[in-house]
Amino acid sequence: MVDVRFEQINESFIRIVTADFGIDQEISEFFCFMADGYKFSPKFRAGVWDGKIRIFDIRNKKLPKGLLKVAVKFCKDRNYTFSIDPLLNPKTSIDEQILTEWIDNIQLSSKGKEIQLRDYQVSAIQQMMRYYRNLCISPTSSGKSAMLYYKIRYHVDILDHNVVVVVPTTQLVEQLFKDFIDYSELNKWDAVGNCQLLYSGKEKTFNKKVMISTWQSLAAMAKFQPEMFHDIIEVTDCLCLDEVHQFASKVTLETANKFINAKWRTGTTGTLDDSKINKLQLIGLMSEPYQVITTRELMDEKSVVDLKIKVCKIEYPEWWKKQFSGMAYREEINYLVTYLPRNKFIAELASNTKGCTIVLYTYIEKHGVILDQLIRTMNPDREVRFVHGGVDIEAREEVRTIAESGKSVIIIASSAIFSTGVNIPAIENVIFAMPTKSTVRVRQSIGRGLRLLKGKSHCTLFDIADDMSYKSYTNTTLRHMFSRIEVYEKEQFEFDVVKINLSRFMDEEIPGLEFED
Repeated sequence: MVDVRFEQINESFIRIVTADFGIDQEISEFFCFMADGYKFSPKFRAGVWDGKIRIFDIRNKKLPKGLLKVAVKFCKDRNYTFSIDPLLNPKTSIDEQILTEWIDNIQLSSKGKEIQLRDYQVSAIQQMMRYYRNLCISPTSSGKSAMLYYKIRYHVDILDHNVVVVVPTTQLVEQLFKDFIDYSELNKWDAVGNCQLLYSGKEKTFNKKVMISTWQSLAAMAKFQPEMFHDIIEVTDCLCLDEVHQFASKVTLETANKFINAKWRTGTTGTLDDSKINKLQLIGLMSEPYQVITTRELMDEKSVVDLKIKVCKIEYPEWWKKQFSGMAYREEINYLVTYLPRNKFIAELASNTKGCTIVLYTYIEKHGVILDQLIRTMNPDREVRFVHGGVDIEAREEVRTIAESGKSVIIIASSAIFSTGVNIPAIENVIFAMPTKSTVRVRQSIGRGLRLLKGKSHCTLFDIADDMSYKSYTNTTLRHMFSRIEVYEKEQFEFDVVKINLSRFMDEEIPGLEFED
């Protein structure tokens, strides 16, 4: 008798049957992690939760299907004998030569002109069809939407499958749909006839082969219209999650795992979170990650523009640092985003740029609004647009249209909206107005400016950092800067650190504005 048997439950979960309860406990501990920020959870503080996330359900022996390979390695490392249900075979029966010939015969277009897939894109599409489950890591500007287009076309045209594509925002629903229409102009595929869009305000009629939706819409349907959601689950053969790094929350994982009949699964993203638990949860949902190409490789082969990074390290006087030494993180952030001299510097920095510039902030009222007022006052003759969650999809698309028109424009945008997925090739400058340590957000934000455009040679990233350290104390946002620099070094990006003195902004007046220092 083998020690461990891996059995198919459905397309979301496998069952692990063991020879004794001791092995169950080992597996449970192996797939158990402390949750990020567990110490701040009210449940943990009340003593009703131990702060752990258990991926393996020891009561019913369930494990997310994508973690099969990890579980097999667990057995091999401990010399446990095991057997695997034939239904768990990860490979498809698609002939690679036939697939390649099919890819070559699809005429891809952009704005009415034929474009060619790059070699790494063809390899990625082959990978997506070679295995039932994929987690493709491919940086922004590598053409992920084109890869998805080919995969979806094969499922619809050749395999006669129903496909659900899930993206993080309504803007990306519309953008992906428009990309599919654009790609099909020369090959005459009926994107409108094949694709159904689902988000708030859209009619919920499902009679097409492809559904493009936000995860929020699917989660709401699962909660409030379970019968309708069940009907979708029943007929879905393939599940595609774009920007999959945003699907590690409990509600998104639960929603995606309800697609128990979707044998084919593909997740795409530019990068994964550094958190081991988040990475394992996404692997469980999809599969082991596959690196399609890196940003550095894209630069070297001239598939994206060059990147110039200037880390603007704001230096504060010693007496000022002493006054705020030991400040809690939330207090530090609140102070920095409302500190007028700092905001004046960012506004002037944006005003001195040319072309299309995007200023990324986090807090709407206490930072975005202030930056918008300052930048508009300094630029009476330049196009300035303010974008946040309350701006409707039509207005956001108008911003994209203005940027693509070649006008010199400054876009003051919420990082939650514009750091991921939004396609504006005209962006020449990116300003990090709000410090962050999220490696995902840093990489995604950088990618916004790297897309190729005629006449565009490079993109400049201005990384705003704040040195409030005093003696042995290092402030939190400065530590975040060190984390971002680690990303730049890991990605082999060249960068310069420039010291900024705010003294000249202390007393400078901005005509037309009245603020309290």
